[in-house]
Amino acid sequence: MLLYINTLISWQKNCFIKKAEIISIIRGNYKSALNVNTGSLISSKNQNSFYGGMIGSCLRNEIYQFLGYTFCSLGYSITLDLIHNFELNTLKLWFRDEDYRVYSVKVFLINQDHEIQIYDGTAYSIITLTFPDQLVKGFRILNANGNTGNEWMHLIKVDAFYKLQTTQLQ
Repeated sequence: MLLYINTLISWQKNCFIKKAEIISIIRGNYKSALNVNTGSLISSKNQNSFYGGMIGSCLRNEIYQFLGYTFCSLGYSITLDLIHNFELNTLKLWFRDEDYRVYSVKVFLINQDHEIQIYDGTAYSIITLTFPDQLVKGFRILNANGNTGNEWMHLIKVDAFYKLQTTQLQ
């Protein structure tokens, strides 16, 4: 009987570990899901430009070695596709900020076959957007009204990840 109980406890423990591993994978191992190394793509690349060629991709990691960026004209979008659906709740956007430009943008989260608007407003430098936990297929950042300097939207870096929620004990 004792052997049977130990087997059940061991089996249940393994199930919990497997569940935690699966959740971690779905959440991108709690790292940025938007990255050249994760297979993410800029599907709107034909409508966008890259300052510095592909080194200017907003999905790159080496942001301090070369100041490149991805940019698009007024009314166009930068669309970012993930290699598969991830459970995410945070999107961080870094806009070109060397001369105090303020951008007018709309940000959409892409689920399966529809888009959900998660932001409509102005942005300067780095903004962090949070949204309810959900499976995400990609993002679309719309250049709604250019910036205070010209009609372009310049993205230096984009990150999307699952941020663990912490609660404080009272």
